[in-house]
Amino acid sequence: MKRFTYQCLMVSLLLLLVACSQTSQQQQVEQMMQAITSSQDALYEEKNVQILRNYIANKGIVLAITSQDSENERVNTLTDLASAKSLRIVFNHGEASKEFLWQPIKINNVFILFRE
Repeated sequence: MKRFTYQCLMVSLLLLLVACSQTSQQQQVEQMMQAITSSQDALYEEKNVQILRNYIANKGIVLAITSQDSENERVNTLTDLASAKSLRIVFNHGEASKEFLWQPIKINNVFILFRE
């Protein structure tokens, strides 16, 4: 009985650590996106996007980007992305996901997110 209780306790602690880790990662992504969306110029925006890109690459976070051009048409290809005026970015990690809207100062900063 003691062994079973010990195993249940260890599994519970492991699940709690995983949940806290995902929450912490979501908070980190949220802070980084806040820095990006509040950037005052294109250079600062670029630096913040690079920081975010490195973070999501190291943490195995997946992102999906959808966008619209100035006529509210959905942009479907990377080539058309240059005409995007706003972006919807969804970050996924395990069961957790977080969505942000971003209007880049310089559209080329978006392509930093696609680097490997």
